[in-house]
Amino acid sequence: MIREFGAAAYAEVMTWPRRLILRAIEIERERQAAQREAFLTDVGMGDQMDLGRRYVDPKAKKDTGGAYYDLSPFNRHRDALARMARPWEYTPEAVQERREAAEDALWQKFQEVGGMRA
Repeated sequence: MIREFGAAAYAEVMTWPRRLILRAIEIERERQAAQREAFLTDVGMGDQMDLGRRYVDPKAKKDTGGAYYDLSPFNRHRDALARMARPWEYTPEAVQERREAAEDALWQKFQEVGGMRA
């Protein structure tokens, strides 16, 4: 409790019901993850993404055209922070809803272009 709320607020927090204490801890951790995510994005943009990129050797994969830089470690870390900061956006229902909305938008765009032609 002291780590989450500090020594000054410990006596006050211990008078709260247990469910409120647990929810306050969840909210605080979500807030901290959002701050870390924002900081990581700012730092990554500030250094032109050098912070999170990984060099991929062309000899490791024979079918690629040459050496390149990969941002997958940076993106995985950023996505994990986003899941911690906003867990309600990553429930199975929310993911399914976003996927269906994206598919509907693509279908609508396809219909506007002319749809299928025989």
